[in-house]
Amino acid sequence: MLKSTTVISLLLSSVYGAIVTPPSYPLAVKNAYLSAWLPGNLGSDVATGQAQFWNGNPLTWQVLARVDGTTYALFGVPDPSSGVTSATTLSASCTSTHTYFNLAAGKVSFSLDFFNPITPNDLVDHSLPFSFFTVNSTSASAAQIEIFTAIDGTWLAGDAYKAGSTARSGPTYDLTHSASSGLTYLSFTNHSSTPFAQSKQQATWGSISLAASGSSTQVSAANGVPAQLLQSFIKTGSAGHSVSTTLQQGHLIGLSYNMGKVQSEGATFAIGNFRSQSILFRAAETTALSAYFMTVYPTLDSALEYFASQYQKFQTASLALDSRIRLAAAVVSTNLADMVEASVRQSYGTTEVVYDEHNPQQPMAFLKEISSNGDANSLDVIRPTMPIYLFLSPQWIKYHMQPYINYIQSGKWQNDFIPHDNGVYPHATGPGPENMPLQNTATWMHMLWAYNKATNGTDMAWIQAQKSFLEPMVAHMQDIANATTMQLGIVDWAGAHRNQTGLAIQGAQGLQIYGKLFWGTQLYRGRSDARKTTLRRWSGMDDERTHFTYMYGNDESWNVHGASIFVDKSLGLKTMPDSAWQLEEEWYGKKTTKLGLPYIGGFATKGDQCNPHGGNLVITEWTMRAIAGVSNTTLRNELIDGSYAFFTNKLNNVPFPTRYCTVGANAGLFQLCRARSTVGSLFAPLIPYD
Repeated sequence: MLKSTTVISLLLSSVYGAIVTPPSYPLAVKNAYLSAWLPGNLGSDVATGQAQFWNGNPLTWQVLARVDGTTYALFGVPDPSSGVTSATTLSASCTSTHTYFNLAAGKVSFSLDFFNPITPNDLVDHSLPFSFFTVNSTSASAAQIEIFTAIDGTWLAGDAYKAGSTARSGPTYDLTHSASSGLTYLSFTNHSSTPFAQSKQQATWGSISLAASGSSTQVSAANGVPAQLLQSFIKTGSAGHSVSTTLQQGHLIGLSYNMGKVQSEGATFAIGNFRSQSILFRAAETTALSAYFMTVYPTLDSALEYFASQYQKFQTASLALDSRIRLAAAVVSTNLADMVEASVRQSYGTTEVVYDEHNPQQPMAFLKEISSNGDANSLDVIRPTMPIYLFLSPQWIKYHMQPYINYIQSGKWQNDFIPHDNGVYPHATGPGPENMPLQNTATWMHMLWAYNKATNGTDMAWIQAQKSFLEPMVAHMQDIANATTMQLGIVDWAGAHRNQTGLAIQGAQGLQIYGKLFWGTQLYRGRSDARKTTLRRWSGMDDERTHFTYMYGNDESWNVHGASIFVDKSLGLKTMPDSAWQLEEEWYGKKTTKLGLPYIGGFATKGDQCNPHGGNLVITEWTMRAIAGVSNTTLRNELIDGSYAFFTNKLNNVPFPTRYCTVGANAGLFQLCRARSTVGSLFAPLIPYD
């Protein structure tokens, strides 16, 4: 079954998989702490390419093959030792759930498949913190083949082995070895670490596991000095059978798999980061929350054994999902389809779905605001991620909102607006200081509207239960909806400003949504429709009526109103007249560059400068949501192609970045934001007009 499924998956990869070079290839991307990538510039020689954590920390992950006694490096061996030949990389491609590398090693062709199951509507399966990788071989005549793979403490923020060094910094790990029921695994834990501790953005608590499916005659396990394990494999085709109870800093754990003398065969491995406690959450009390799979599989043994046993189910589902996503996106644009495929694992790969043992029927989702301040569940990251949820898993909007509700209803939040976040990941113990009164309450209303639309109004009881705390917040939002006060707005990077047109629009939308959901009318207390007239009175558009300004009264200023356009057009809110959005669309056509549409202009930067707080910067999530409301096909394709030019320019070897410069010496270079879930915004053009 493995071999036949592998053939099918490889054939489908040539049909549905993007063959362009992405900024970085996803390898094992399941959550904020299991996030392994291969920089795009290393994809042409994966035998010597080294995996990295999302932020660039090196991860030791080696894969070698022994063919009729000759040893080849297939992946992750930057400096092959004597007796090891680097295989030749032939091709690389990605689908939504798979990354494929095809190599030649002597007379044998190998395919490496790094496979992350994405099953967001099955929370038990999706929340399992493991990822598959398979090694598949084919040759014209039978060959004796053995496979070896190894990792080390770099997966728990430790140091890699350095030849000739006698000093070892960092902890000694506790090591566990298990071999039963057709599954062999090694797992190591930093016994000196405390729960919810990080180093270099990586978790230092929990355990890292490496597993292989197969019988005891096929799989062997060992740990030790890297050179010793490698020499054992070179000489015998086996990692050896020496497993201790501790793992020294810089030493490897390794598994070998004997394929036998074959023409075509596959070996399936898994890697994972198991933490019995995932999030520290404060509501009525402070509680350690566990990943949702633990409602059924509460131990490493049970979870890993289940995951490995379900390979065929996960594989079949993944091929259907890959096909569905590729075909849907290609209807809009093949360039968009390439980017969408590269976004799926990253979109879900910063988030964990957890549960409270006192209420296991109430899932909650927490994402990490990766590559900036590390906030837990910040609304200004959840909202731009939302389009992928609308396409694949609308319930995830609710799962992200539930922690806020629990915290607010605990009585610990006394302000008359929605908080910005739940804390700093993984400590969701209370919001930080980044208060955005109008922005956050309006964002909340956007998310409620999107969730209600996507679920066809079937969860109104959950929505209506929020009225008691939302009523005073919405009343306050009405009081400040003209946005005349100095406050952070639609993009907090741009700083606090008065008179933000975008904030005023979102305030109007928030009031209208509240009226529709809680009063059954377009009006909030009979008055919200006046916001349209008020916006005109505020000169929300420039004097010549060509575009919405960034700050009303400043005709030269402008910005991309992606969030408002998406809610008004794709989600059918219709707060602003279509004629106004048509003028805005024409304005974007005038401002679009070869690298896309800058998100702000006219006041922050002039000339060829690229200001990190303003002009000449594209933010992909703003462009993609604006595209969802663009009726001009030519302009839509220009905007997509601008983002695609950045995506494929081979200048940025980091997980899919979303913020970049359009001019000057830094044109085409990313700025700060990488590996963020906001690439889920690429699904916005797939959400149909209401």
